[in-house]
Amino acid sequence: VTVDPTGRFLYASNEDSQDITSYRIQDGLFVEGPFEAIAPGNPQELRFLARGDRAYSAMADSNILVPYSVDPLTGALTPIPPGRGTGARPEAIELHPSGRWAYVAVSDSGSGSGHVAFYNVVQATGSLQGQVQVFPGLNPVDLRVEPRGRFLYVLNQGGDDLAIVAVNIFEVWGQFTGTARRDAFLARKDPPFHVVGDGEKVAALFEGVTRIPTLLV
Repeated sequence: VTVDPTGRFLYASNEDSQDITSYRIQDGLFVEGPFEAIAPGNPQELRFLARGDRAYSAMADSNILVPYSVDPLTGALTPIPPGRGTGARPEAIELHPSGRWAYVAVSDSGSGSGHVAFYNVVQATGSLQGQVQVFPGLNPVDLRVEPRGRFLYVLNQGGDDLAIVAVNIFEVWGQFTGTARRDAFLARKDPPFHVVGDGEKVAALFEGVTRIPTLLV
């Protein structure tokens, strides 16, 4: 069950009927609906852009990520074709607070270990472009971005652990040393993606920052 950012619409993802049901709500009551939007392949919980006009759901059985437009009056959903392929068994989606990127926990890729897929969100249409894969743990099943958008927290079912992935990185490391480098990273709000090589510890890059795993995006 999900409530949209305006608090006016309520959504339920339905595995058996392969759809997402929406209602308009007011003062805790259902005032309009239900409306059904097609969601083939076991839809997972919806996520919304902050502006509320686009929503996204991962289809765990059909291995696609589907964007929807949101009717501003009723909250009814309309799929925006085409959806994006994810790899086997996408379990959850999360959106960056800036609205520029989407992250999907894919629990079982071809190797059986799963990954997190990153996409660019096209602002004009809400469609998704590109895909970058990172591997923060074994069989990721859920994920959340902290409110400032700096860190992505990933729950890994296969490893029974949580991973922290740095979402942004300052490109020109040579300009900073010590705590200045760490502070520059933490101050970034709108960075590019960059994948640090395997085995390169974030704690080593930022010195005082600890308990952050090896992959930095």
